[in-house]
Amino acid sequence: EQCFFMISRACSSFILAASVGASMVINNVSNGVINLSVSPTPTVAPVIGDFVVMANVNGVENIVSPLTITGAANNPAVTLNFAQTQPTSVGQTVIYKVSYKGGALQIAPSLFVQAQAGGSSIVINSVNNGVIGISISPTPTVAPTAADFVVKQKIDAGTETTSTLSSITASANDPAVVLNVAAIAQTYNIQSLVYAVSYKGGAFVSSSAFNVPAQIPPAPTGFAHDAANKKLVWNPITPPVGGTVGYKISLNGSSGPFNAVSANEYFLSSGTPAGTAELYAILSDANGSKESLHASTPYSATAAPALK
Repeated sequence: EQCFFMISRACSSFILAASVGASMVINNVSNGVINLSVSPTPTVAPVIGDFVVMANVNGVENIVSPLTITGAANNPAVTLNFAQTQPTSVGQTVIYKVSYKGGALQIAPSLFVQAQAGGSSIVINSVNNGVIGISISPTPTVAPTAADFVVKQKIDAGTETTSTLSSITASANDPAVVLNVAAIAQTYNIQSLVYAVSYKGGAFVSSSAFNVPAQIPPAPTGFAHDAANKKLVWNPITPPVGGTVGYKISLNGSSGPFNAVSANEYFLSSGTPAGTAELYAILSDANGSKESLHASTPYSATAAPALK
């Protein structure tokens, strides 16, 4: 009897160890279906009681019940079936978690359930750099929040990127909403901007393209006459990234012709009469060039060489 007891106890310990050592891998998921593999390969068909399934829908987690199971002895493949997450007026992110024979919950890749047809929709009424005016239908009975929206932007032919909402103006029982995002920085060239907005997981609605005006480069600073060295000088301007900067200058207050200058100084020829000089910069990059505002300064006459 003692020998039988010891053998039975050893067998029980082996069965417990096998259960604790059981594991599984989630192979793929779809709405209401989880395909997985269990290890070691079961010698008897798995049963519903071997599994616990959790569904996290938009952050709310619940146990999934009832389950049906497809599995067989000597086969690691198992399919779990259960009620699908039904479409609602908003899109839903669904994450399944599965435990096998009391093991740790394994997390499946998320899936997305699109909003049902006829749910909330939006219309973009107006756009400006950093501001998007929209209307929601049907009119919301509670005030929309920033979390209800995703905003993307595309500049010229660049890659579409997500914009962070800085603020939102919205009220309950009012279809009008104003979304505020960071305005894009002006450059020395006109930029084409398109916004796209999604409301509560719905499809993105794009605005018409609109232009962000170019920034006019400021006039060169420090423009002055260095009489001792018979030259005009100014502070250099930093060129655009990947671009260049050049200067043009005219003398005697004329509107031209302007002489091209590469450095930030211009030597006056001997015998130049007193007058006013005008200066501007030309900033260029791959998108084109832009003329800066003009600067001016008076200068005194430059003595002519003495006659011999």
